[in-house]
Amino acid sequence: MMIRGPGDWISAEANGETVMMSVETGTYVGLNAMGARIWDLLADPHELEALCAMLVRDFDVTPEICRAETQAFLDTLIRQGAVLRT
Repeated sequence: MMIRGPGDWISAEANGETVMMSVETGTYVGLNAMGARIWDLLADPHELEALCAMLVRDFDVTPEICRAETQAFLDTLIRQGAVLRT
């Protein structure tokens, strides 16, 4: 299953934090460094395993924790309509 970001969300960096917002609903989310990296990676569709492989290289996190936390984060973004499963 691929995960990708849809076109109606925009993002910007403000005071060292990435903030993303739905143009359609006005919903916004502030992201930490790992969340911002995931959002950047979702400019192209990726599978969860591929996302986690990149994140484990970029951050000090074990594969198991990365998978669990990334899945939880993506589930939240899916519920908000920020990303789609395809």
